[in-house]
Amino acid sequence: MLCRIDVTQESGTCTVRVAGRLAGPHVDDLQRVCRDAAAPLRVDLRDLLSVDADGIAALRHLAENGAELLSVAEYLRHEFDPEVKTP
Repeated sequence: MLCRIDVTQESGTCTVRVAGRLAGPHVDDLQRVCRDAAAPLRVDLRDLLSVDADGIAALRHLAENGAELLSVAEYLRHEFDPEVKTP
């Protein structure tokens, strides 16, 4: 699996779920999907297997602009705000 990005809208919240490997053109896809999504935005990373430097930068940008990052893997937590949610 390269990367799968799913969007669900419920209870006034938009959740973007990222699965697989977030790299290359998939980073642009994630940014586009999140830009078009309704706020408030949650990005669920529970099925993220790996991420390149551009993907980390994109996720950091999303978090800095109000997106809630969910289920961030241990190896990525140091990249983000300490308030990132874990299950």
